[in-house]
Amino acid sequence: MICKYKARMKEGMISSFILFLIPSFLFSQNAKVKVSIDTTNIKVGEQAELLLSAEQDDKTVLVWPVIEPNLSKEIEVLKQGTIDTSFSEDKKQILFTQRLTITSFDSGVFTIPPFRFQYLSADDTL
Repeated sequence: MICKYKARMKEGMISSFILFLIPSFLFSQNAKVKVSIDTTNIKVGEQAELLLSAEQDDKTVLVWPVIEPNLSKEIEVLKQGTIDTSFSEDKKQILFTQRLTITSFDSGVFTIPPFRFQYLSADDTL
């Protein structure tokens, strides 16, 4: 009796796990965003390069975040490059990049706040 119960419970858990994974395969990613920095440590007044990059398909409209002169109370944007656009080799993805030069004149450990990217896919409905 106990063995049958364990076998059914195991089958149920596997079925639930498979059903949980199916939706992730059904939805494609319309946009991918990545933020990277050239260093994680700077001295007071030194500069660091922050790279924002996004990739989208041609059916997606991506809204780039507004970059303020200060990312936080401690982190300043010294230079904001233009948003460069290119295409993937297969021409199915549009690639965007923007470089920011940042600095801080305070000592301590500071976190760069998140950037908010928004997108609207052709599959979305209002």
